Amino acid sequence: MKPYSPEELDVLLEALSHHHRRQIILRLEEADKDTIKFEFKPPKEQQQVDWHIRLYHHHVPKLESAGLIKWNKQNATLTVGDRFDRAVTLLEAIHEEYDEREF
Repeated sequence: MKPYSPEELDVLLEALSHHHRRQIILRLEEADKDTIKFEFKPPKEQQQVDWHIRLYHHHVPKLESAGLIKWNKQNATLTVGDRFDRAVTLLEAIHEEYDEREF
């Protein structure tokens, strides 16, 4: 695999800087398919409406603009984007270093 350029690393790290966005990427990666239904349950401490507003208006668009996912709002599906594999590789490297999947 080619090394990350400083610009690409900045984009990936910014997109993966929030644990909710990392969880979206991990759910898509663990699904063993390129597309998943956009169905995420809120953490217990958050209200469902607030959770979906944050995902819909902030987290998912940020992942999409970074090229990690493609978002079909009509079908409520998420598909791997052009940079998805690079993001997963980066997360796996972090995982190996910290030996923790829920980060």
